[in-house]
Amino acid sequence: LLAVLFRLMQPQNIVLIVWDACRLDMVKSHAPTLCSLAGSNLWFEHAITPAGHSLPSHVSLMTGKYPHEHGIFRQGQMIDSLTLLKTLDKQGYTRYGVSANGFASSMYGFDKDFDEFYNTQGQMIFPTGLDIHKYGRRIREENSGNFDINSINYIDLIRTIVSHDQPLRSAINV
Repeated sequence: LLAVLFRLMQPQNIVLIVWDACRLDMVKSHAPTLCSLAGSNLWFEHAITPAGHSLPSHVSLMTGKYPHEHGIFRQGQMIDSLTLLKTLDKQGYTRYGVSANGFASSMYGFDKDFDEFYNTQGQMIFPTGLDIHKYGRRIREENSGNFDINSINYIDLIRTIVSHDQPLRSAINV
């Protein structure tokens, strides 16, 4: 009995899949494994987004707040924190994020409250090389939330590449 109670008290695994910009009929016809998982898990077939594009919608999903409450409305705004992830951390969950969405990325601070975060959107050929998305976010933070090609200190970038564990892979990523 004690073993059963202990198992029930352990946090269950959570896999949250957000597949925005994809029609339900396409999911049903092209992702049968996901559909089979829906039978024994939570599935939100009639979910409605609180905003017209990804950045505020994803922040709402991860904070439980509407855009007018969390303040993220447009491209270029940085995310302060994601309440859901902080709550899961306090409950003992390890939080991994994988995203190919440019708005749900480290460029906007979406990675802050994950233990590990992987951006699979183009450009990163070698995951063991320099994470150029995190590097870009650092540049943006150092420049008061602004980022453009003129914000890059190329001498610093070369030093960062050369001092990385995988300099060749880092250079290719850049």
